[in-house]
Amino acid sequence: MPLVSDDPLGSHKQVLGDFTKAIDQLIATENWDELNDLLQRRQHYLAQVFVDPVPTALRDELKRLAQLILQQDALFQSTVQARRNAILQQQITYERGKKALVAYASF
Repeated sequence: MPLVSDDPLGSHKQVLGDFTKAIDQLIATENWDELNDLLQRRQHYLAQVFVDPVPTALRDELKRLAQLILQQDALFQSTVQARRNAILQQQITYERGKKALVAYASF
């Protein structure tokens, strides 16, 4: 006898949870190309979830799920921005060092 889930959005929550874990890992490893691909796949998935009319009984739960996704995305965006800023700072430091070497070599 198959198990029946009490949560009609359970499968969507599982898939979205998997997306969240994968996004977090790709950010941690700074794998930006795969992150972009994954975000596009997640966007496509979300579009499919929200394209069909939602039964009234599920609207509040689906709204909470959407809000959770937005909160997680804000955290992800903050982390990516911090990493971007760190990389920009490293680039500035590198360029200064490079200019110093060129100036030293010209003497």
